[in-house]
Amino acid sequence: MKIDFKQPKYVLPAIVLPFLVLFFYAWQSGFSKKEPATKPSTDLNANVGDVSSYVRKKILRINSMLTEIPTRMPMGPPLST
Repeated sequence: MKIDFKQPKYVLPAIVLPFLVLFFYAWQSGFSKKEPATKPSTDLNANVGDVSSYVRKKILRINSMLTEIPTRMPMGPPLST
């Protein structure tokens, strides 16, 4: 099968496509905003917000409940074999 490159369906895109590529390249390079280079921070955030009093009371209440739980659960009678 031979392709006849003289037909308009092949000639028109071959002429228009390079101009479209150049136009969009110029458009992108002309209107693109250059962002200033920022140095990424590797430090820890030292400005942590305060805990509200409501949350602080909840934490204290949970801690007091956990300290009341005996560390060793009572065991039942030994299993006979």
